[in-house]
Amino acid sequence: MLEKLDTANRSLAETQQQVNYLAFQNSNLLDNLAATQQEVEKLKSINLKFQNRVAIYSQTLNELNFHNFQIKQHNAELKNQLNVQQENLNSKYKKIDALQEKINSLNASVETLQIGRVAFKQVIKSLLRKTKTEKLLTIYKKLVNKSSSNLEENQEIISPKPELDTSSVEEESRVESASVKVNLISDSTEALIVLRGVTFNNELDIQDVSEEPLRFFSEIVSKPSQILCISPDARMASLIQALAYGGAEVFCFACSPNLAISLQTVGVKMIWQDLGSWMVETQQTNLSEFDVVCLGQNPSLVDWALLHNRLSNNTKIITQADVQALNPKDFNLHQSLFKSWEVSNLTFNGLKLYDSPPSNWKDPLDIISPLHQYQQWPWHDPNIRIPSTLPSGKPWPKISVVTVTFNQGKYIEETIRSILQQNYPNLEYILIDACSTDNTHEILGRYKDQFAHCIIEPDKGQSDALNKGFSLATGDILAWLNSDDCYVPDSLFRVALAFDRYVTDMVAGGVQLREDFCPTPFKVHHSKLPFGEVVPLPTEQLLDLDKCWQQGHFFYQPEVFWTRELWERSGGKVLEDLFYSMDYELWVRMSVNQAKIVHIPEPLVAYRVHEKQKTYGDDIPFLPELTSVRDQFLSIDR
Repeated sequence: MLEKLDTANRSLAETQQQVNYLAFQNSNLLDNLAATQQEVEKLKSINLKFQNRVAIYSQTLNELNFHNFQIKQHNAELKNQLNVQQENLNSKYKKIDALQEKINSLNASVETLQIGRVAFKQVIKSLLRKTKTEKLLTIYKKLVNKSSSNLEENQEIISPKPELDTSSVEEESRVESASVKVNLISDSTEALIVLRGVTFNNELDIQDVSEEPLRFFSEIVSKPSQILCISPDARMASLIQALAYGGAEVFCFACSPNLAISLQTVGVKMIWQDLGSWMVETQQTNLSEFDVVCLGQNPSLVDWALLHNRLSNNTKIITQADVQALNPKDFNLHQSLFKSWEVSNLTFNGLKLYDSPPSNWKDPLDIISPLHQYQQWPWHDPNIRIPSTLPSGKPWPKISVVTVTFNQGKYIEETIRSILQQNYPNLEYILIDACSTDNTHEILGRYKDQFAHCIIEPDKGQSDALNKGFSLATGDILAWLNSDDCYVPDSLFRVALAFDRYVTDMVAGGVQLREDFCPTPFKVHHSKLPFGEVVPLPTEQLLDLDKCWQQGHFFYQPEVFWTRELWERSGGKVLEDLFYSMDYELWVRMSVNQAKIVHIPEPLVAYRVHEKQKTYGDDIPFLPELTSVRDQFLSIDR
């Protein structure tokens, strides 16, 4: 009984301890509850204040919206008034323009009549001399006498049979009459009018002009011509003014404002952009469509270089400059560039006339490009003849292109064919595949014999694969093309020509931005680097992400080509710990190593925009890594 009592007492004691512990816990919970209730009250107070502020802000926003609505209404009224005033102003401008056109037309007619009268006199003189009928002076005076009736075109002049010179050739002795048909509308007549404009001499006689200059200008005026004129002076301006009178379409660059005023009155199109920017904006990067190129005394060597390899075999050149004396060294152009211009044996009044540019200045792709013409997929290999050497006579440089891929079977065949279909004669194409699990392997099998190297093995990422590819490359010029992008036709040729023209480490062109498989680009992007001018790759601007890089002032990776020497000078690899920014880091490293770059007008790459590319999306996934790379270079610079 006592044992049971002791057991009960012990149980009671333990229970009491538990009760005390629970009471203690309860006390703590009550304290915590009280503290929580205080916090809740504080939060309620804060929430109330917040709701009051929201109510105030909401009221303010409603007032602002109302004021904004009133402002919009007022702006709409002002816009309507402005439109009415603008329409009235445009109507007045149209009337002024119409009057100005009439004035210009009358002025042109007067000047043409004045020019034609003098030219007519000289043609008649020449015809009388050539037919040995100088004695018909009375008839000649009647022809040019203002009071006499006007002769119609091809009207016959009948005169007595003249005495024949027995020393004349047999054919002349057969002349039975001096019936002469005068054709006032001829290429020679128009050419004479043009030459009069160049000499500022209203009494220029056709006998005073040698046969070749007359033939040269007769060929120009014999058909509608497109003329490109750069940096004209007064003499050159007179020439193109006369050509424009004759119906030529003239585009004039780098013209002084004073000359521009007179040239515009005869329809000359004044271009106030530099030549490279105009070529890009108009997508007229091939200048072979121009029949004549006129160059004044001091055109920029940058413009000269933009003409190089962009002219056709039929392009006539008129220049005042001594081309052989031009010094390309200061513009990082190869010294041999201008030595091919022989001293012209065809001149007129200070102008040097060339029937065609030197062979190394012609566009070697002039017969290739029409066959390419951005064919729709699937592209077919055109049967074309590639020039055996560069226009300079040097061999085509070896270009090594590296493509790395993983599961890009949807796009990889277009990429491969865009490179192989370049038909570039000295191509080294290297492809690295990280053991793709889609249909990539099947596609690669179709072209295995056309790769210099095709490596299929696991890698540690894109940078690791690129380094594998470049370690195999032996080319003079290097580049990499992503497995979802394409080179546009003739890209590799244009790059090789640029390296042959300029003393440079890098060449960049433009890039066509295309939506997935859409063949038409929605935009053509070019960097802010000057066209046709070799400049240092600017480190400071590269490191300015906010104002330059992110604003699109630089190039897209696939459009850039560089020399092996620069690659080795800059470390000879891309950093393998970078996922997005290995190209940016490489450009900065190259700029630190004094890289020089030239920007050419031609687009080189079709850059595909699609959902599966690494940099796709509005959240800019690459920005943190890009910023980190920038900061590392900035810390080194300090």
